[in-house]
Amino acid sequence: MCVVWCSSSGMKFNYKFKNSIGCVYTGGPIQFSGDSSTLRTPVGNRISHLDLRHCSTHSIDDVTPCTVVAVDTSPDEFITVAADEQGVASVVSNVNQSVIRRHDFRGPVSHIKFSPCGELLALVRHDAVCIYHAPGAVATYNPFCLHKLIPGILGQVTTLDWSADSKLLLLGCDDSVLKVCAARFLRHFHSFTVPGHHKPVVGAHFIDDSSADFYSVSTNGVVLHYTCTRKLSDFVQYTRKRLRLHEEQEDTPPQEEQEEEEDPKFLAFVKRAKHFINELQTEHVREVTASDYHKRTRMLVVGSSDGTFSIFEMPDLVMVQSVNISAGEEISAVSVSPAGDWIGVACEALGECRTWSWCRV
Repeated sequence: MCVVWCSSSGMKFNYKFKNSIGCVYTGGPIQFSGDSSTLRTPVGNRISHLDLRHCSTHSIDDVTPCTVVAVDTSPDEFITVAADEQGVASVVSNVNQSVIRRHDFRGPVSHIKFSPCGELLALVRHDAVCIYHAPGAVATYNPFCLHKLIPGILGQVTTLDWSADSKLLLLGCDDSVLKVCAARFLRHFHSFTVPGHHKPVVGAHFIDDSSADFYSVSTNGVVLHYTCTRKLSDFVQYTRKRLRLHEEQEDTPPQEEQEEEEDPKFLAFVKRAKHFINELQTEHVREVTASDYHKRTRMLVVGSSDGTFSIFEMPDLVMVQSVNISAGEEISAVSVSPAGDWIGVACEALGECRTWSWCRV
């Protein structure tokens, strides 16, 4: 890797980091910008921005002390949160490309994901999922203010996804278990465990913006389609009441009338369909290592251990295209742009990240 430094005109030896040339990917998730024009990739302890329209790159230097393993950008694209392999998380401003604040979680952080509303931030630590108030949404001294803790996760979380209304959190684990958890405080719902896979889950994705239906993909190429008996609007949120200390009883009138709560609808996740990716392959059996889903086009993209990434049209799992790109090296991450016109595929072993301009005829 070659590092480029530039000097300011005022001082002869005032060199500042400009860009890194060479390897463009060292592991972790990749993400497109909101306008689908830029692809963000972690490179060591830096974050590179690949401009797809102007064919240029620029990097943010020293984001974390060690190699970045988890990173995500807020929906408004002003803030980026990245965590390294030692559990040190950094809040980066995309406006001036500098680190605002760092926080040591004293343990490995495997996943970071902003909610679609931009108010919450899900962070996976050990056997628990911590949901924080997103940096910038609440004016606090500590940018990582805990909102809710989801404990009791036996396996290691391998994938997570938010619902469109930012109320539910879908988790996939390496012990083949799926969990649908309440990211906010909801009435009559906390979490729901969904079995069905026999191998580790590598992808779990909500299908649309109005329901809690989702697809899940395991390493053996099994794709399951689950439907929920409730809609997202049926999950009602409530506000937690705090106890007031040193409050006189005379000032608080007795509450004789209480609001009658409606009976909640029956909640269940029903398995509607089961597909096998390896049955559509004409060659040897492949192990799925990464996946991503685009809601508007209903397009599922999966990466395999032999360097092949495939595009499927859901819900019938119709193969659209299959391409081998890395000569036997497994694909580490795949991503589809918000507009659905770009597909990014990254390989950690080769240090490469490739993009395809996708157009449906």
